[in-house]
Amino acid sequence: MNPQFKIIAEGVNITQQIQQRLISLRTTDEAGMKSDCMSLELDDRDGKLELPRHGAKLSVSLGYDQTGLSKIGDYFVDETSVAGWPQTMTISAKAADLTGSETGDIKSSLTRSFDNIRFGELVTTIAGESGMTGKISATLADILFTHLDQTEESNLHLLTRLAEQHNGVAKVTNDLLIVAKALEAKSMSGMNLDTIIVNKVQVSDYRASITDRDAYASVTATWHDKATAKIYTVQTSKDKPAFIIRHTYESEEKAIEAAKAKLEALNQGTNTVEVSLALGNPNLFAESPLILVGFRQGVSGTTWVCNRVEHSFSNAGFKTSLSGESKKS
Repeated sequence: MNPQFKIIAEGVNITQQIQQRLISLRTTDEAGMKSDCMSLELDDRDGKLELPRHGAKLSVSLGYDQTGLSKIGDYFVDETSVAGWPQTMTISAKAADLTGSETGDIKSSLTRSFDNIRFGELVTTIAGESGMTGKISATLADILFTHLDQTEESNLHLLTRLAEQHNGVAKVTNDLLIVAKALEAKSMSGMNLDTIIVNKVQVSDYRASITDRDAYASVTATWHDKATAKIYTVQTSKDKPAFIIRHTYESEEKAIEAAKAKLEALNQGTNTVEVSLALGNPNLFAESPLILVGFRQGVSGTTWVCNRVEHSFSNAGFKTSLSGESKKS
């Protein structure tokens, strides 16, 4: 297998110009609100490399001569550094510019409120304010917020907070603002993502941690009834042991939703795996469902969901490393 890469800078293919200068190319894709990133290290011993402008768009593809290239992502330059000797240039880029656009800054604090707005409508509204396109899982889009206060809170923090309350994650990538169910392994259209099969002969090393998935059998939450000024308790079940949420919710409905989401979260992610592939796989990305074949019981036969995927390309070849969590059955 002959590994290959391609980089399009501001619409221009610069692969050939930097082919002989490439020292390393690394991309990292993570679930959640962490911005995906890319690092490109080049040989600049003659000082003739042009410094990229801040915000320049770089499109990265990886793969092999035999199978073709797959696009890894679009990244925007946020830092360039040079070092010596011999002199090198390192270009760092992120998959999204979280400083916002002409229409809004997703990290600036705002104070406002929303009434009778569904989660999907909120994501669309906030995405539009920051010049992005909003995408949300079908399982979260219809959640109704009868009243929602945003007090000295950024749009980014607001969406992250609401997503976590419903066992979800928020993510900004390229020009997309995404809210999805944690470990759902589904596309934004609700379709199941393609499962990646990895045989043990493809793996250079791995580590798995198998722990007790039943640490909590139920979750208890409380809510405040303004009409009676009393505090009431709701439970997912009467099974023990029970996890108790300390926050008090504004309604019984919100308390029940939070308790169910917390129980789902507690039963996820207790089993973890880290895998290094001898040959890189450009089709792996965060949220990819993964099945490992040929390993011992407890590792094989489990559907894992990737929460971090790193691709690295250099003279040593193309490699992929990942970490994942067990998908709730």
